[in-house]
Amino acid sequence: MRVFFSLRVIKTDIEFFAVQYLGVGTRCVVVKKLRLSVPADRVKEPFIYRMVTEYRLQPNILEANLSPERNGAMVVEISGKPQDIESGILFLRESDIDVEEV
Repeated sequence: MRVFFSLRVIKTDIEFFAVQYLGVGTRCVVVKKLRLSVPADRVKEPFIYRMVTEYRLQPNILEANLSPERNGAMVVEISGKPQDIESGILFLRESDIDVEEV
């Protein structure tokens, strides 16, 4: 028997634990809304592309103010498996992009 879940948001660690360990065939999709502050030297880099290709995340850009040679900001929803989202957020932070969950 396979059980499939598609959850929009997981709010607590207990819910995360319950969904992650329900058994074989369980699938969990999480959506997080993030505010990104992008330094001027990172604005031209394809960090959103890398989140898609390397971390299997689906971004939805809700708001963006990015210009060459200036610091930028954006609000983005990312969806994917919890471990992929955490890896993607770690990648952003290691790239000197400030990440705030909203």
